Amino acid sequence: MKIRLDVTSLVDPRGESSLTPTPLATRRGSLEGSSILIFDNGKLHLGYGKLAVMADVIKRHLREEQQVSACDALSKNPTVFDRDGLLGFADQISQKKYAGVIIALCDQGVTQNCCFIAARLESNGIPTVLVCSEEGLKLARVMVQGLAPGLPLCSFRQDIFADEEQIAAETKAILPQIVAGLTRAGEGPSSAPGDTRVSFWNASGLGSRSLSLPPGGSEATVPAGAFSEDVYQSLCEANLGDGLPVIPPTQDRVEAMLSGTDREPEDVVIECLYPSGARLDVCRLAVNAVMAGCAPEHFPIVITAFEAMAEPPYRLFQAAITAHPGGNAVIVSGPLAKRIGIHSGQGCLGPGFRANATIGRAISLSLINVARAVPGSSDLAPLGSPAKYSYCFAEDIDSNPWRPLHVELQDRETTTVTVLKCEGPINLADRLSSTPDHLLEGFATACTSLVCNNAYAPCTLLLILNPQHAALIANAGWSKEDVKGFMFEKVRNPRSKLKGRGMDNVWPPEFDHLDPVPVMSSPEECLIVVAGGPGTQSAVSLPWGFCKAVTKPVLGQGGVPLR
Repeated sequence: MKIRLDVTSLVDPRGESSLTPTPLATRRGSLEGSSILIFDNGKLHLGYGKLAVMADVIKRHLREEQQVSACDALSKNPTVFDRDGLLGFADQISQKKYAGVIIALCDQGVTQNCCFIAARLESNGIPTVLVCSEEGLKLARVMVQGLAPGLPLCSFRQDIFADEEQIAAETKAILPQIVAGLTRAGEGPSSAPGDTRVSFWNASGLGSRSLSLPPGGSEATVPAGAFSEDVYQSLCEANLGDGLPVIPPTQDRVEAMLSGTDREPEDVVIECLYPSGARLDVCRLAVNAVMAGCAPEHFPIVITAFEAMAEPPYRLFQAAITAHPGGNAVIVSGPLAKRIGIHSGQGCLGPGFRANATIGRAISLSLINVARAVPGSSDLAPLGSPAKYSYCFAEDIDSNPWRPLHVELQDRETTTVTVLKCEGPINLADRLSSTPDHLLEGFATACTSLVCNNAYAPCTLLLILNPQHAALIANAGWSKEDVKGFMFEKVRNPRSKLKGRGMDNVWPPEFDHLDPVPVMSSPEECLIVVAGGPGTQSAVSLPWGFCKAVTKPVLGQGGVPLR
């Protein structure tokens, strides 16, 4: 019996880079008589650990061994800037006409922002070296490949818990690399490219499998989908995927996905996704939606979610790679959610519902495949979270005693998508409270801790009330605004207990005199959603802290709402 393989090529899930790499600045060969800047990105001060020794060792070496005339120091946490702010900050540094800049220490969340600063300094003619921890080095290699290929990266192999002697010894060991990176093009520390561009494959190149064929007949046609195990293995080897099996993105499947929207395939959703610098268009998003298992009717929600994440307040360029283990929660409110099967009732935050699971997964897959925010590499989360696989649910508009999100922000006929970078849900069980204040006072205890991000970076808190808890509160005459005001006043931490633990605070100026300190900048940052089945268990999701929730209506071509 002959076996004829009906094999179709697969569509590459990655996007093409939209970046124009900047050439490196000219190196002058010597630092003698020059002025050098050591930029402390927030990790070299004494409050962070013993890393302040690093700056002292570098300064002494530059002055005594390299005859540098001036060695200035500047300390600033770059996470407080958006991308335009980072470039403007680099331009301010450039006005000083330094012969070189050393940026340290690039570990975890500050690394990507420091890469933006370094690339801008190089484009302004200032040689720059990034000193990176081992975890920061992986991300930096991906970033500089698109921003400034060859940018010197120096690996520092001690962590913040090392003692001063260990840090000083490691700093002395890398001094020759730092100097070489500032003085000789191509001779500094390694900045080998990351995995942003791997060779792709198509189905015709996949290995054959033993197949069970129906009895009788002399020929059998085997569709490409039969080789999904081979596709899965190839994707895993290329770091394209989330570790779970995928639907092979054949051309016909991608075209079917595109039929779910009237948007043109080449329409750009996000011009530049970092760290890869790739452009995310509707077609590339469709490829990843196919891989995730979405149906075509789910696709408009995926597009809208990314349009919301593209808004500046979401800070996607950092949210994609942060060390914080949160997922990208997608909350769908409105009539379209029910029509396409996005579940809002019992178990809506867990497994078992295709629309919820695959829409959330399409978001995560696109960040891995297109942005190249690869877990264990350029995604810096030390532990990660199940919330990073999929995080999508609908608001229960039928059991909601208040106006649901889409009515608050649009109208009853328009469906909205709200996105928030936040941790997985924390269960809030209370079957005994009989008054709103007693119930919410208990909930408030789970909405922060002394080592949660929102204790130091106040931001949107997602409170998911089950219908019974919501009814208890509303029947007592409380509005959504009453709940928000109550939570704003109750969810706070004593200033004395925050000191010396957690992380550096980024409180707004008006918090300077407050004690205890709120975890939201205002009552409006308490996002209240009604969802879940009958019972006495609600949930709260704690935010990353450096972005705000963003809501967008689901629109078609020409900005017409889908209704």
